Amino acid sequence: MTVLRVGLIDERYFRIEDRGHDTPCWVWTRATVGERGYGQVKVNGRNTMAHRAVWEERIGPWPTGLQADHLCRVRLCVNPAHIEPVTQFVNQRRGLNAKLSDQDHLLLPVLRAEGWSQRRLARHFGVARATIKHHLASLASN
Repeated sequence: MTVLRVGLIDERYFRIEDRGHDTPCWVWTRATVGERGYGQVKVNGRNTMAHRAVWEERIGPWPTGLQADHLCRVRLCVNPAHIEPVTQFVNQRRGLNAKLSDQDHLLLPVLRAEGWSQRRLARHFGVARATIKHHLASLASN
């Protein structure tokens, strides 16, 4: 296998996987940070989000005041083609509107009955807790 070496971060730091998006995700395999499970890497002595580090290495400086929206909905994905700089408002709105598959939507009450917390469900499905809450509420109203 030829290692794609562009700078500090190369294919040894992630694995390429088909996660259902138009193109494969580059799934971070190194350190993660916080309950949200984003990749983390040290660049120039400072910890930074892995997706931003890859973006800056391959695209250029991160736009000031914007957040990363993972279009593939995979928080560990560092593929710059899957990341769009957006405002906090847009990022939150898109996160709330994230869709679970029909199968996942039906699995929610089963896992909830087994004692899974909304936080655990959100991490498992790679969506915001508010998305899980929204889906659970829609199940309860049906």
